[in-house]
Amino acid sequence: PPWHLDRIDQNYLPLDNRLSFSDLDGTQRGEGVYVYVLDTGVQSKHAELRGKIDSHVTALDPDEDDLLDLDPDGHGTFCASLIAGRTTGVAPGAKIVSVRVLNSDGAGSVSDVVAGLEWTSDQILSKQAENSNMFKGAVVLLALGAPIGVRSRALENAVDRFARETNSLLVTASGNQNADACASVPARSSRCMTVAATDSRDMNYAWNNLGRCVDVFAPGVRLVGACAGQNRCTKKNEVDAITAKSSHDDDDDIESLYGYQSGTSMAAAVAAGAAARILSENPNFGAEEVKGIIIRNATRGIVVLGSSSVLYTMTYNRLLRLH
Repeated sequence: PPWHLDRIDQNYLPLDNRLSFSDLDGTQRGEGVYVYVLDTGVQSKHAELRGKIDSHVTALDPDEDDLLDLDPDGHGTFCASLIAGRTTGVAPGAKIVSVRVLNSDGAGSVSDVVAGLEWTSDQILSKQAENSNMFKGAVVLLALGAPIGVRSRALENAVDRFARETNSLLVTASGNQNADACASVPARSSRCMTVAATDSRDMNYAWNNLGRCVDVFAPGVRLVGACAGQNRCTKKNEVDAITAKSSHDDDDDIESLYGYQSGTSMAAAVAAGAAARILSENPNFGAEEVKGIIIRNATRGIVVLGSSSVLYTMTYNRLLRLH
């Protein structure tokens, strides 16, 4: 299995090359949970994600960005494949809702992110009101953030309002500036579960934002996932791009490409998948209960931080573990 899946089902290294949570007849795989990915979009034609995308919406102005391509950048597709991908996803039974708030270059505005959160909140509230046994809850992935030191009261208020209205867990990346996560929005919000990245040796990712605002570490360095988008996956023979033809692929296009990426966005996506699995088994749990289970089940004291600076010593040393 991909190393990020192998790592999160055991406390300690070395990896045992098997998954304890993959049994189709055993532990829930995220069925009934909707994961809203607020990102660059999601390419639903990729082999990893066929049949797993519930819907696509966008907060972007069609006059300012090309909306014909479902994910021209590729970031959102990669994250979605780590959440619910057929072979790379933590919760392959979950449904993905693509909420596009970032443009073709992976950039965006606070207003678009806020609009995406407001739309997501309305959708979740509507599903909760239906009281259907098929809907077991929602998780939101916000693998983005304002630059370090830039305060956004609008985004902070939107995150707080979303959490109060929906009681659904919002998972966010700590950021990749090798700085204090508490200086970044939304990573600083106590309403979120903020995630930093580790590599296959349980070592701290060199660019992690750290500090007391980081709730948990998760695998996030050189993860394999669905490759899409002109910015991240353009040729089969690119370095770190590999092909995986499915039985029903007739051509050698980008829809069957896989690649490697690193960062706290990837770690946050893995954690969002873990949250979906927990929620599928415990559909009555709210955001704090799901977050609490993840924190309580984490393996403590094993992440190699590699420094004794104040920022490092303030960081909770907890590595994601699915029981």
